[in-house]
Amino acid sequence: MKPTLFLIFSGLALAFQVFSQASSANKTLQGRVLYQSSGNKPAAGVQIKEKDSNGDYSKNKGEYRLSFQTKRNGAALALEIGSDNRDGKKIELVNEKEVKAAKLPASPDEMLDIIVCPAGQRDIAAQKYYRILRTTADKELEKKKKEVDDLVAQKDKDYKKISDLFAQLDKMQAALDSAKIREQAFSIASINLDRASQMVKDAVREIEEENDVESALNILSIEKVDAAYQEASKRKQQGILLAKKADDAIKQSIMAYEARISLIEAEFKYAEVAECYERIVRIYEEEGYDKEEMATYLLEAARYWYLNGDYQKALELNLETLEIRLRILPADDIQISNSYNDLAATYGELSQFQKQLELNLKALNIREKSLIYDDPLLATSYNNLARTYGNLGVYQKALEFHIKALTILEKTSTLNHPDLGMSYNNLAWTYGELGDYQSQLEFNLKALNIWEKILPANHPNLGLSYNNLASTYDRLGDYQKALEFNLKASTLWKKVLPVNHPYLAASNIGFARTYSFLGDFKKSLEYRLQALDLLEKILPADHINLATLYNDIGMEYSNLGDYQKQLEFNLKSLNIREKVLPIDHPDLATSYSNLALAYGNLGSYHKQLEYNLKALDRRKKNLVVDHPDIAVSYNNLAFTYGNLGDYQKQLEYTLQSLDILKKTLQANHPDIAVSYNNMALAYGNLGDYQKQLEYNLRALAIREESLQDTHPMIALSYNDLAVTYGNIGNYQKQLEYNLRALEIRKKNHVADHPVIADSYNNLAFTYGNLGDYQKGLDYFLQALDISKKNLPADHPNIAFCYINLALAYFKLGDNVKALEFALKALAIREKVLPPNHPDLGGTYNDIGVFYGNLGDQQKSMEYAIKALSIREKILSPDHPDLARAYNNIGFSYYISGEYQKGLEYYFKAQTIWEKLLPPTHPDLVALYNSICIAHAKNRQFPEAKAFLEKYQSVSNEPRLFRDWAAYYALQNEKDKAIDNLKKAVEMGYNNLTWIMSDSSLENIRSEKGYKDIVEQLQKQ
Repeated sequence: MKPTLFLIFSGLALAFQVFSQASSANKTLQGRVLYQSSGNKPAAGVQIKEKDSNGDYSKNKGEYRLSFQTKRNGAALALEIGSDNRDGKKIELVNEKEVKAAKLPASPDEMLDIIVCPAGQRDIAAQKYYRILRTTADKELEKKKKEVDDLVAQKDKDYKKISDLFAQLDKMQAALDSAKIREQAFSIASINLDRASQMVKDAVREIEEENDVESALNILSIEKVDAAYQEASKRKQQGILLAKKADDAIKQSIMAYEARISLIEAEFKYAEVAECYERIVRIYEEEGYDKEEMATYLLEAARYWYLNGDYQKALELNLETLEIRLRILPADDIQISNSYNDLAATYGELSQFQKQLELNLKALNIREKSLIYDDPLLATSYNNLARTYGNLGVYQKALEFHIKALTILEKTSTLNHPDLGMSYNNLAWTYGELGDYQSQLEFNLKALNIWEKILPANHPNLGLSYNNLASTYDRLGDYQKALEFNLKASTLWKKVLPVNHPYLAASNIGFARTYSFLGDFKKSLEYRLQALDLLEKILPADHINLATLYNDIGMEYSNLGDYQKQLEFNLKSLNIREKVLPIDHPDLATSYSNLALAYGNLGSYHKQLEYNLKALDRRKKNLVVDHPDIAVSYNNLAFTYGNLGDYQKQLEYTLQSLDILKKTLQANHPDIAVSYNNMALAYGNLGDYQKQLEYNLRALAIREESLQDTHPMIALSYNDLAVTYGNIGNYQKQLEYNLRALEIRKKNHVADHPVIADSYNNLAFTYGNLGDYQKGLDYFLQALDISKKNLPADHPNIAFCYINLALAYFKLGDNVKALEFALKALAIREKVLPPNHPDLGGTYNDIGVFYGNLGDQQKSMEYAIKALSIREKILSPDHPDLARAYNNIGFSYYISGEYQKGLEYYFKAQTIWEKLLPPTHPDLVALYNSICIAHAKNRQFPEAKAFLEKYQSVSNEPRLFRDWAAYYALQNEKDKAIDNLKKAVEMGYNNLTWIMSDSSLENIRSEKGYKDIVEQLQKQ
């Protein structure tokens, strides 16, 4: 029995122990309710509630006690403090942060004092502190402006410092506009001097009585606060002070750091703020204080490093914060979502957009589970996601989330709240990327309406809004409105900003953009160079913004035809970006694309291909597979392959570009229209003019749906359609669309705008196709007149005009004038283009033809061989332009009567064209015509007949029957010759000069049938 009894008593003893431990767990929270800075005067009759407790009212000495039913030690509390005291007077909570972070203590001896004050008392104090802090901030702002002016005036400039100061100026202005200084003033007003150290009391007194922030900061110097903490911590470790008293002294040091933060925030010293927060974190680590509170301070340090532009440091602290929170908080706690959010923003600044997206989605997932559907925090998450999708080029998703954010903000914000203004701006930008420029304008105007109501009339941010509107009006083709808003932004900024502020450079760039659209490239370049002059004074030589401006200046030099200058500035830009950006940064791809364009303008198509492939490779490494920038790369490659004569590759890459755009953009996006036009161009190069027409019409349909009737892009579509109808041979339709394009352009542009010259050139070609060569000449002369007004005398476009005039005179039979203008074109091209540029080859080719027509076969052959020499050097062996060179040399030999030599070169052209072109392509059909005539004149009739039959298998045009007539005439089969010539004329052949002069018809000229045909044509 004893063993049994022993077991029983042992069990009872164990049960008693367990019961004793359970009953020792603390189930109470107690403390006092005290008035702020009153000498610990109690506040009686204040209600303290918590849903798991019985609740209590503070007694006469301010004491209260809450008993909890189910909560365990360490559990978070949700305390509610009543809004009045025993006498019914309104009060407000002061130490919100402490009360909000309260947990059920492990010991009943732990106290939570609740600090209150009469309602409104802190607001009155905060207003006074705000005035003091705002004065300090304004002085600091002026001091920074003067510092910038002084640095810019120095001979040896510290560019990095200047750049940093301007960045600080913008952040300072943003801080002044925000509620941050008010928050800090309220923070000082919330200090409970009853619990503060003497140094905090002294600092507050300096502000309160002397309005002296600097003296207060001297009192709260980091060295003094740190010394006070070290002393308190040492005494705690040595047991000189009771633990609670030691902890109170340590917490006074934390309070001193927080007071210092409130003051230096007004001086915009973000690195110092971050350092103070890190020091508080160090105290929490060393003293083993609450990890959750420590994570909050760590997060604040990260935020201020972020504001200071030190994103790598911010990233490290954000990751540390997240690690702590994941250890101590539930996985779906809202604080964890905040950490994801901050990490996402930092990854965004480091251009790691996929990481940014991943973390924003994690933050949203938590918030959607934890918050009600219209919580403003959800709007923040939606906006963050929208911006990330914008960075990734997924604009439809960006729009979707911006609209979600706006829906919440319109419910929860006041009518003119700044967050609404930002939301409207975000939507405007996104609609712009989606090509919906009317919606972009609508939301730009909504944003401006808010800013004009809540900002002073001379506020710099109004200038940003005007600038945004100018950009939108540029996209809408309303250039006068764009100039108006550019002028508004410029006027405002010149009034309120330092003379060297970067916004003034932005203003110049805005003007440049609009003047470029207006075709005034000289003025546009002038404004960009003014911006460059300003930025080179204030930015370091390798600043990324200079790289962007160098690219823009390169583009203006391209517009002005100075391709060497374009290349020079593109290389300057790339040099900076390769120095300062990570190797896989997307902006490097932009630089490669720009260089490719410059090399293309210089005729270096293999270099163009090399850099376009580099750009594509970079983008594929950084971006999602269907990012619009990858579509841009495919499009650039398509143009390059077009230049290289590989039209199948051109079509292939154009299709890949279009496929991406269809996935990522709305069906009526202007970029889809551009892509359709590119498809049309590719099909045109392949000789498939019906497909070319189909895609030109698709492009026009989009533009007519989404743009105003007089938009410049509609005129461009008409222009493209005119070219296509010309290819098809429908010259009346070609004329109709060229006239439509000209009508729109005359409405949008001044009479001597370059696009008017473009239209005159197009009309000249059309009238040439219609046989009205004199009218064509008149339009070519008008185009030349405009080009001379707008462009330098040696611009490549002037050379283009001269070549057009040469062709017009050639058509009119004036070979002397034709040669004169072709030589003028050559003089320009030899001056401004590299010696092996394709356009030089084309000019040599034309000059060779003109010499041939003037009977100088030696000169003709000399220039034809020059043209071939260039093309063989720079083009691939199967390039269509090489085929054209062979064809032209063949023609030169043909004209000189060396038919066998001519055939030799014709066959070289045939080999290339039959590889590249469909059998019905006009160039191939014309070649068959040349070969069969050459064979016939060389008395090689079986070969001539074989090519005539080949020709007939792919075409049934009038010229075919003219060639049959020549074939039969040379064999003296007169009846067959006359029958075929008659058929050719009936089908529309009307080249009387050829009929009356070509030697192949000599045998039938005395025949009545021949004479009847000539008489009939002469009557026409």
